[in-house]
Amino acid sequence: MLRKSIVALLFLKATALTAWDWTEVFCADDGCTQWVVSADALYWRVKEQGLEFGPSLFVEVEMIEEISIAKYEHTAKSIPREFHWGGRFGLSRENRLSGWGAEAYWTHLVGSCSSQIASQNRAKWHFQFDTLDLHLGYVFYLNRCLQMKGIFGLEAAWIQQKIHSEWLDRLLTPSNLFFREVEKKNRSSYSGIGPKIGLIADWQICGNWNLYGSCTGAAWLGQFDLHHHTREPALSSSRLESLQAASANPFLRRQYGSSRNESESVSSHKHRQKTQYVVDAAIGIRWRDLLCNWYDLSLGVAYEYYRVFDQNQFTHSGDLIMDGLTLSGTLTF
Repeated sequence: MLRKSIVALLFLKATALTAWDWTEVFCADDGCTQWVVSADALYWRVKEQGLEFGPSLFVEVEMIEEISIAKYEHTAKSIPREFHWGGRFGLSRENRLSGWGAEAYWTHLVGSCSSQIASQNRAKWHFQFDTLDLHLGYVFYLNRCLQMKGIFGLEAAWIQQKIHSEWLDRLLTPSNLFFREVEKKNRSSYSGIGPKIGLIADWQICGNWNLYGSCTGAAWLGQFDLHHHTREPALSSSRLESLQAASANPFLRRQYGSSRNESESVSSHKHRQKTQYVVDAAIGIRWRDLLCNWYDLSLGVAYEYYRVFDQNQFTHSGDLIMDGLTLSGTLTF
């Protein structure tokens, strides 16, 4: 009977040791409570769908009662995806014995992307992305090598965007080619807060090496602050004498003006309440070890994919997509 009891205790002891086998170390003095400090370097590509700019070609197809009927052919170009550096910093307090912990994270990414078609057609997009996360987490073990962690809490977000674009529109008539400069300045500011849930898996594959993956989702309840400004000054045609034709033609006069000094500016300011849905997923590999028999050091690299649905509120709908490498480091003490 005594032998069976000893075997049972040894079995329970073995199953209590997790994939890391660190529990005995951290639980020796202070009830298994520990601090975790983390810092991540983000090298992500950033793109927002629907951010297009560029000229339109207006082709005169017929005259009805001396008014030109035109056909529009768009040759717009999207702003390309570019890599940018960012950071994520975290602090958490965990209890290895109960499995519960509290976490706080701040993510920051800022940058700009530009594109150009010839010399007169160009656009520049500037963005700033910030989130603040407050979570409760619970760790549980499926076996000695596989650790799972569920998280739930709140996430607040601030997303600032500016896009400045300039291009030449063209009007092709049977006898002339007319140009029109177009300039647009748009600004979008979004702030929101909402619930966030997720699941994180950590699997010990060999010695100090681990595979890990995560998937989280959030819903932000917030508001867009939108500013739009468009300026369309008139330019002369490819030939000086075509100004007279522009003055005589009602369509050309309305669309392109009859002199270089004519211009039209339109500005608007809107507020829009909107719920934004977010998904964040990552998969990577991590190395970890004990330092001085007390500090738990972990270094990892992962591919991360982050998407904010329907974030483009300028003129077209489109998602904000960020993906790339995440270089992570954590220190537990």
